[in-house]
Amino acid sequence: YVGAGIAITPNGAALYVTNFAATQGGSTVTPIDSTTGTVGSPIPAANDSGSAVAITPNGATFYVTDNGTVTPIDIATKTADTPIVAGNDIKEGIAITPNGTTALVSNSGVTEGNTETNTVTPIVVGTNTLGTPITVGNGPIGIAITPDQAPVAHLSVTPTEAGVPTGFDASTSTVAVGTITTYAWD
Repeated sequence: YVGAGIAITPNGAALYVTNFAATQGGSTVTPIDSTTGTVGSPIPAANDSGSAVAITPNGATFYVTDNGTVTPIDIATKTADTPIVAGNDIKEGIAITPNGTTALVSNSGVTEGNTETNTVTPIVVGTNTLGTPITVGNGPIGIAITPDQAPVAHLSVTPTEAGVPTGFDASTSTVAVGTITTYAWD
């Protein structure tokens, strides 16, 4: 079977491709060295039809979607954690927030009562616990999250006479995610 998902590590060193299973419980994720093109050994994904994959911003874990589950896999050890039951028909949509705290997965499945779920379910990264599903349009498949944005620098300079230190102030600088912890200029 052909893989449907691909993700690249934050440092660009490797990419991971999902591979559908020919038998139940046999899907894998194949690592590829992005510099050499060397294909690594497939990593068991512990689900049936690995569809999409997303990697945490710290490059430690990737999450693989399946029919109703999301499987976290430790990149260093190449081992799958317990699959997270997150909906009826999660297939092709997963994204992780820029701060790495939440994975969002689409669920376009149909319940036993023939009702479409049409949700996006948050998963707390680290504890792998589910948040409250968010009802969205009809048949959500893909998910995109705005990547972390660079800070916007605002610098003011207070000139002084020669021989007296000049004042620099960047306290009105802003950042969309997180906080600014240090300022540096040359």
